[in-house]
Amino acid sequence: MTVYVYSSREIFEQGLVDDGRVSPVRAAELSDFALGVGKRRQLLLHQEPNVGSAEWVRLVAHELRRGSYRQVADVCADQVFPATRPFPVEVVPAELVAGPWQG
Repeated sequence: MTVYVYSSREIFEQGLVDDGRVSPVRAAELSDFALGVGKRRQLLLHQEPNVGSAEWVRLVAHELRRGSYRQVADVCADQVFPATRPFPVEVVPAELVAGPWQG
């Protein structure tokens, strides 16, 4: 998995277009409210300080099964999502925004 961290709202928007291959219109919409966007083997995060509290950060994950997407996770703050595909990893939403730049 590749994780990108962008230092401002504008750079995050451009990163969504360049690195995440999101359309410019959708990138503008997402950059207005999202702290991060997860795509296949990519996590694009906006690190702007004081964007919000880790208590309200939420992760909703879907998996493609038999031709349709099914929700496999809905965790908040310090809850752990034990992902198994494509490889085992534990994801804690609050830790995604509590990186070294916060402290």
